[in-house]
Amino acid sequence: MAKIVTSLALVPGAGATFIATNIGAWMANKGIKTLLIDLSARGVLGPLFLVEKAKERVYPTTATWQEFSNPASSLIKTQYGLAVLPAPERDKSTNYDLNVEAFFDYFEPLFEVIIIDLGGDIYLPHVFPIMEKASKNILVAEPSKRCVEALPGHIKEALMQYEPELIINRVTSRAYYHPRDIARQFNVGQYITIIDDPKSNNEAIKQRLPLSLYGKGKAAQMLLEIGEHLFPETLRESKDTQEEQDISVKNVRNPNESVVTGRGIKIEVDQEREKEAVREGRVKPIKIPKLLQIQGRLKKISVAKIRKKAEEQCRFQDDILITVWNPSGFFVSMTALNLAVAAAAEGYDTALINYNFTNPETDIWFGIKQTSAKDADYNDAGIMTFGEAISPKLAVKMLKERAWGVKYLPAGNKLGNIGTPDYGEKGAQLLENIIVAIKAREARKPKVTIIETGTWYEQPPVYAALKTCRVLFIPMSGSRQEGEIVKQQLAELKRVEVEPVTVELIFAPEEIKLPAQVCQERLIVPDDRERYLKASATKKPYSLLTEGGQEIWRQALKMASNLIEFA
Repeated sequence: MAKIVTSLALVPGAGATFIATNIGAWMANKGIKTLLIDLSARGVLGPLFLVEKAKERVYPTTATWQEFSNPASSLIKTQYGLAVLPAPERDKSTNYDLNVEAFFDYFEPLFEVIIIDLGGDIYLPHVFPIMEKASKNILVAEPSKRCVEALPGHIKEALMQYEPELIINRVTSRAYYHPRDIARQFNVGQYITIIDDPKSNNEAIKQRLPLSLYGKGKAAQMLLEIGEHLFPETLRESKDTQEEQDISVKNVRNPNESVVTGRGIKIEVDQEREKEAVREGRVKPIKIPKLLQIQGRLKKISVAKIRKKAEEQCRFQDDILITVWNPSGFFVSMTALNLAVAAAAEGYDTALINYNFTNPETDIWFGIKQTSAKDADYNDAGIMTFGEAISPKLAVKMLKERAWGVKYLPAGNKLGNIGTPDYGEKGAQLLENIIVAIKAREARKPKVTIIETGTWYEQPPVYAALKTCRVLFIPMSGSRQEGEIVKQQLAELKRVEVEPVTVELIFAPEEIKLPAQVCQERLIVPDDRERYLKASATKKPYSLLTEGGQEIWRQALKMASNLIEFA
C-alpha cells in the first residue's frame, strides 16, 4: 500500500504546492512510483504540468477521474516519471462531491507514494479527514506576519493533533519573524527551514525542472534532505531492489579500468590506454578546477547582479482580485485606496488600477496632475491618456510603485481632451485583458490586485472590472434606497452571467438601524468622517492614521482572501 503524505500551507502562497511538487518529482526520479494529487481549491497543478500532455488535453482531474475507464493510464506523466492528478482548471468551480475514500481505494494499491497538495485551504471539509489517514503531514509556513495571524488557537490545536512536520519556507535575514518565532506559535521544538534561493529557482525554471531535480543551491539541498527525512524506509527498499537488479562488474573488471556514470549509462574506460592517447595528442586531458578556485570565482559575482537575476523569480501562489464599485460612487475611491495601502502594509505585492474615469480622485492622492498637455509629463500618463492605443503590455509597463508601497496604474491625464476615450466595440475586452495582464505580473510574494471603477456598470471599464473580479466590494451609506438600487443592478449583472462574490461595506453611525443585507457578506466600517477629513488634510490614507483604522481594512482583506478560497 502507498505511503500517503500531505502538504498544507497556513496561508495561500506559503509554499504547499512548491514543497509537494519538488518532493514528488524527486521521489519519482528515484524510480519510486509516485502520484501527486491536487486537492486544493486553486487547481495550480493542472496548468503547471499541462505541457507534459502537449496538445492531447485529455486527462483525468480530481473531479472527472471516475469518468475514465482506466484513470491510472490516462494520468499526466512527467519526463521524470511523476504521475499527476490535478484539480479542475482555476476558472471552474471546485465545489464538487469529493469522495476521498474512492480516491484511496483506487490509487493506493497502484503507487508506492501518494503526495497530496492541500494548498492553503485549511477550512475545506476534506482536509482533516485526509490528514488523519496520512502517514506523514507537512505544515508549510513562512516567517511573515500573515502566517502568525492566520489561524485562531483552536484550529492550531486541531492541526497539531496530526503531528505535522513544520517547514518554514522562504527564510531570509529580512523576514518579519525568525523561524523559531513561527515554531513557538505551534509549540513545536523542531522545524525545518528552506532559505529563499531565487537564483537557483530561476535557473531551475529556465530548464523546466523542479528545484529538487535541478539540485543546485541551499534550498535544493534542503529539499533533498526533507525527502530523505520523510521517506527513509521507502528509499531504502527502492535502493535494495535496484541493487538486486543491477549486474555487478566488480569481480570481472580489469584493475586498470574505471567506471564513469552519466545519465544512467555505465561506460568502461581503460586508464592505461587513456593516458597513452593523451600523451600522443589524440585525446585532450580533462582539467577539473580545484574547489577553492570555484569558490573564489563565485565570490567575485556582485550582489547587485544576483539581485537583478532574482527579480524574475516565479512562485506557486494564489492572488486576490478585488473590484470596488457603487452605482452612486459613494466612498469608492476612499475604499480602493485604503484597501490597497493596507494590503501593501501587510506585505502583499499590491497593484491598484484606476478605472474610475469619471471621477479619478485617486490620481490626486498619488500626485497625478490633472492639467493640460503642455504642463503634463510622462509621470502623469495613464489609461485615458492613450485611449484606444493602450495595450496590456503597455499598461503593465506603466504600473509602478508610487507611494505607500502600492503599484499604481492611473486613469491619467487626458492631455487636454474632453470626455473619456471611446474604446470602440472591443473596449471591454481590451480593458479586461489589461486587468488579466496586471494580475499575472511576476512577483516574489503573494499578490493583491484592486480595481477602482466608475458608477455606470455598462461602461466598458466598469463592466470589464465587474466581469473579471473574484470579490466585489460595494461601499454603502446604509440607506434603504441605495440598497434597492444595488440589489437591482446586481440582478442585472447576474442576467449577463457576471456573478462575483459580493461584500457590502456599511459606513454608518452605530445608532442608525441598518436595512436588510443585499450582498452575500456584510462588514460594518466605523463612520468616522472627522478622521477621513483629517487623513485627507494630512495626505495620509485613513488606514495608516490609527491602529483601529488599519485593523478594519485588514479584516476586509482577510474576508476577501477567505471568500476566494471558497468561491
